[in-house]
Amino acid sequence: EMLDAALADGSPMVRRVAAEFLIRDLHLLGEDALRFARRTASDRSPMVAERGIFALKRLEQATPSG
Repeated sequence: EMLDAALADGSPMVRRVAAEFLIRDLHLLGEDALRFARRTASDRSPMVAERGIFALKRLEQATPSG
């Protein structure tokens, strides 16, 4: 809930901090990690979206292709 609220905040700085948390703790978020990463990657702030794209790449690398 806290991450959801931070990613919905009007301040890009708050969303950026939330995106940093997302990257750091992707492994703790389970199935929600992909949803949060997609949401962050489509953020209107370029500095937030960049972190979301990075998170998506990390998730892609962690997922065995198969």
